[in-house]
Amino acid sequence: MKVRFVLVCEGSSDSGLVRHLERMCVKCGASEATGLAPDMRRLRRPPKGLANKLSTALLLEPSANLVFAHRDADATDEAPRVDEIKTAAEGPAVHTVPVVPVRETEAWLLLDEGAIRHVVENPSSSVELSLP
Repeated sequence: MKVRFVLVCEGSSDSGLVRHLERMCVKCGASEATGLAPDMRRLRRPPKGLANKLSTALLLEPSANLVFAHRDADATDEAPRVDEIKTAAEGPAVHTVPVVPVRETEAWLLLDEGAIRHVVENPSSSVELSLP
């Protein structure tokens, strides 16, 4: 099965998750996975509210057969954010997967030096990052 997904981000730096989600889809059985995270700030009238962002993402990418919705928990309990995503996803007919890290997603960058360079739009940099 080929997965074509769209990632609805909470912030602009979350788009770096696309590559990781593609790999996870393949690890979970997809024969191929391609995804993107549309920058809704580029729209004339960016959608407000998660339900509108989900609907807009599917309008921008009508071939998507899966949606990932990212929201930081901003606390130690992710349940309220998962519920928020499930409620917002009741309208779209495409399966929506909540992505809710308990700590801000930017922490995932610490695992991948190449991803740090990609997210800051300087992939060929050779500056020492001094990561732990």
